[in-house]
Amino acid sequence: MEKFKDKYIEFSYLFTWFSMLWYRLTMRFSRKIGSSVKKFDSIEEIPKAFNFGKDYRSDMLFGSKSDHLTHPSKLQWNLDNEQEFGDCDDHAIYWCASLLKSSLAKKVWFAFYSMKEVDEQNVVLDRSAHAVCVFCGLDDELYWCDYRNPRKIEKIEDFMHQSAGERNKQAVAGCIWLVKGLKEDDTPEFGKITRIKR
Repeated sequence: MEKFKDKYIEFSYLFTWFSMLWYRLTMRFSRKIGSSVKKFDSIEEIPKAFNFGKDYRSDMLFGSKSDHLTHPSKLQWNLDNEQEFGDCDDHAIYWCASLLKSSLAKKVWFAFYSMKEVDEQNVVLDRSAHAVCVFCGLDDELYWCDYRNPRKIEKIEDFMHQSAGERNKQAVAGCIWLVKGLKEDDTPEFGKITRIKR
């Protein structure tokens, strides 16, 4: 049964284009006019700005069931007004927007994956998902980041294994969306979708 669930999750990642449409819509309605993403002088300043994830806030609209993506301008407004920030996908998209706007990365991806927690008998105890930012730095090295300073990876698919490993879990499947750039109002422009298997 658990193997079937793994296969079903892997299969579902073929349809993340639907999530992309939903995220574009939710960003459109959460955009904060008059607020724009800050430019940073160094990568290390970015996680400091959102207090290393300590101001995490779950999605407010219908709870976690809505899984909407907040526009980076609204996230910046939250920071500027000392409000709770957002959930993991909000942190990830803020990373993407900040890196691009500050010209601190050569290439940026919005990334997410599913993982499972298993016991010593390989019985699945829990399933969950997480969103992160993956980028190619100015040094041509690959990194991933969520709430802390970026961690280096050898291959782009390593982001989900390293991230899941930090939570003592196993990655099941993942996906990356290229963020081609930012519009004038700091709206991220998504590009190619790449599905990642274990």
